[in-house]
Amino acid sequence: MYFFENDIKFSKPLIIKNLLKKEEEKEIENQRKELKQLKEKMNTHPKSPSIKLSFTFKETNQNNYNKINPNENDNSLYEITNNRLQTEHALNSSNMTPTKYDKIENEIKSNLNLSFFSNQSPNSPNSSGSSDPDINELPKILEIENESLSNIVNQINENNKNYFGESIEQQTMRLKSNSPFGNLSSYKIFNIIIKSGEDLRQEQFATQLINEFLQIFKIEKVKCYLKPYEIIATGINVGIVEVVPNSISIDQIKKKNGSMISLFDFYKNYFGPINSKKYKKAIQNYIQSLAGYSLVCYFLQIKDRHNANIMIDSEGHLIHIDFGFMLSNSPGKGLKFEKAPFKLTNDLVEVIGGTKSKLFDEFRKLLWKGFIALVKHYEKILILVEMMYCGHGNKLPCFERGIDTINELKKRFIPKPNMKSRDYREHVDELISLSLDNWRTNWYDKFQYYVQGILP
Repeated sequence: MYFFENDIKFSKPLIIKNLLKKEEEKEIENQRKELKQLKEKMNTHPKSPSIKLSFTFKETNQNNYNKINPNENDNSLYEITNNRLQTEHALNSSNMTPTKYDKIENEIKSNLNLSFFSNQSPNSPNSSGSSDPDINELPKILEIENESLSNIVNQINENNKNYFGESIEQQTMRLKSNSPFGNLSSYKIFNIIIKSGEDLRQEQFATQLINEFLQIFKIEKVKCYLKPYEIIATGINVGIVEVVPNSISIDQIKKKNGSMISLFDFYKNYFGPINSKKYKKAIQNYIQSLAGYSLVCYFLQIKDRHNANIMIDSEGHLIHIDFGFMLSNSPGKGLKFEKAPFKLTNDLVEVIGGTKSKLFDEFRKLLWKGFIALVKHYEKILILVEMMYCGHGNKLPCFERGIDTINELKKRFIPKPNMKSRDYREHVDELISLSLDNWRTNWYDKFQYYVQGILP
């Protein structure tokens, strides 16, 4: 059996070196050369190099094991190999960093009989001079390693399960059980943020509009998903913001998994496997919410759409937050860098299989249905905006263009007079084309990365 260090330095297999005859050491040396060549070619996983190498050289390990102890049942070694493969799959599908993995691996090593895995020979200066281990200990060591690798898998699976932290339902049950008011049927908790130094009236207005969008979708039975959350402006520069429950930003997802992970990788790893009901449901939730928020961002011209302002919840929905820039104001003092109708980067599209997939066609159809539904009831949106403008005028940043803000909003609902269903379909296709992997959107993400460290 081979045991390799985490930094993929190849230690000499002491078990084989001490137990095989001298004429067999040449064969081992050849194997080590093959390992070295493989190392140069192989794009090893940073978390589990030893696991990949042990699986690749399963047959070699099996043959050597049979030479060491030909009378022993060889099923245990194959069981180790299979468990290592399972561990590798769990590592690849986890959000554990290499540092966390190394910590677990070091704990496991401390529980093993390290005399079996030492790089030192019995005659080396630093050696304790102990004799070679009894061959009968080998099955016991294999059993320890097997159990240790199982512990890695269990810890990783538990880590995945708690990816979004304690759910709001679990938190409610925990607090309710210790609360003197827990017996009340109306008992409910909210996670909130107290904000100061920021005018929340515009954000409160935005959530009211988003809620109206959602009601229109429900009336027209269009399966576009939106998640309005509570914002209460208690003063000009102070207020309360509800935390979106059971969610995490795309920026946090990428930082936890490494900046190179795609959103599609996250969906596969957390909600997968791909053919499971959980994954299929998560993708449907994603499509419905992507369509819903694409329409909201277009009609309300919501800007500053970097990945710290886009959340993913534990059911797969995509949720936008932070509406400090909408209707007529935008980041950059009027530069209006984000000119795409809505955010639709390759990273977002890859989750549903790219632009040629059936899922993307489903997204396109849902966007069109949602657009038609909103056009039918656009006066409900328009009157809310007009009322807010009458009450506050250009005191709110979103009305910095004055009455033109309302006229432009109406034009987005009715781009041309006497439009028919086919015309709206063509218009929606044009909006998708303008948004798809828009270079301005991509560069705004890069700008936010360079300035604030928000991952694109």
